[in-house]
Amino acid sequence: MSLCEASQTFSIPKSTLSDNLQGKSEIGCKSGTPTVLSENEETLLAEWIQEMAKRGFGRTREELLDTVHIILKQDGRPSPFTNSRPGKDWCYGFLKGHPGISTRAPQQLAKVWAVITPQRVDEWFRDFKAFMGDEVNDPLL
Repeated sequence: MSLCEASQTFSIPKSTLSDNLQGKSEIGCKSGTPTVLSENEETLLAEWIQEMAKRGFGRTREELLDTVHIILKQDGRPSPFTNSRPGKDWCYGFLKGHPGISTRAPQQLAKVWAVITPQRVDEWFRDFKAFMGDEVNDPLL
């Protein structure tokens, strides 16, 4: 198959195919500047944020940036950021790459949740036991 045919068949620019065939660019490589954290590190960071939110300790944008700063500082790897701390552009890119994470404004506790009843306490412990799974073996729960 010729370059033109492949370009039309697979909707890939002819120049991209030509560059790949000539070895000017690697197949499957991403364009742009390389990421500071590896894909695995970003995934672990996103999972940590989601886990903390489930436990009721949502992380702020500043805490996320501080955490990345600590990772880079402890690892001693070079950083393109000022003082090795990422900024809002990095944060926007991170959030865009991890759609399971969202930012939201804090909300006041609804009056309905402010009233503590025995049923609400029981419900909280049931949810907590389900969250902890097999780790909780207390017969009172």
